Amino acid sequence: MTVRQMAKLSLLASLCIALRFSFGAFPNIKPITAIFLVCLIYFKLWEVIVIMSLTMIITGIYMGFGIWILWQIIAYAIVLMLWQYLVSPLARMTGLRLPVLTILSGVMPFVYSLVIAVFDSWLYGTSLLAYWLNGLVFDYLHALSTIAFYPIVFYSLRRLFNNEKTYTSLFALVSVMTLAACSPAPTSVPANNQTSQVADDDPTAQATILVKFTDRETEKEVTFEVGDSVMDVLEDNFNVEEEDGLVTVIDGVSQDPAKNTYWMYKVNGEMAEVGAESYEVKAGDKIEFYLESF
Repeated sequence: MTVRQMAKLSLLASLCIALRFSFGAFPNIKPITAIFLVCLIYFKLWEVIVIMSLTMIITGIYMGFGIWILWQIIAYAIVLMLWQYLVSPLARMTGLRLPVLTILSGVMPFVYSLVIAVFDSWLYGTSLLAYWLNGLVFDYLHALSTIAFYPIVFYSLRRLFNNEKTYTSLFALVSVMTLAACSPAPTSVPANNQTSQVADDDPTAQATILVKFTDRETEKEVTFEVGDSVMDVLEDNFNVEEEDGLVTVIDGVSQDPAKNTYWMYKVNGEMAEVGAESYEVKAGDKIEFYLESF
């Protein structure tokens, strides 16, 4: 691999990392799936898998690292292989390359979600269909955003790789975006010039948990032990029933599978991609449970 090729891979990985952080406040509305798919036009399959893997691992370090990162990498790798060997040849045969690819790009998030659901349902011993249906509304958001971003990414990357000056300028821009996205938030210095720190050996931390019932909301500032999962924190502060690692009842309010209504949760505004038993809570997290109908 030449230095130029390595630079291009680094550029695209940095771009995906910066954009994933930038769109963190919008659950499943992200351009990275479209970027991975368009990159197959300019890179070999294994190179795009490298870009994707770097993106998921590095962002996972900041957003939460666990076995689900492996699931994400495998799911995206399957999506990329399907796109490379099935979708792209089919689109070329139609003679309407961009319109067809744009529409088909919206199917890939459902494939991605299904692969992750297979792994998670196996891991937690729950029903594959129920687990996949639980996240279907977010899959639709992922699909719509991918369709919206695909033509934008297509023309942007074509301009990038056909114009050396644009390539150099974008490399500098992405570097700044990545640094800004990964930089810690500024902290204020107390008036008495003494730094307030939590002792390294302090086994507890604080977070916020919000439960949205159909007729009310309950929000609590809670203290938890480092290493606790979302399920641990929820059970410590509410009356909870669960089945196969999935929350079914909170304070007497039950989900209703007959009406396709299920308890779901977000952390810091973003839907978690793992069950509540596997997500480790961090200091300052805002956890939100709510009933979602499909």
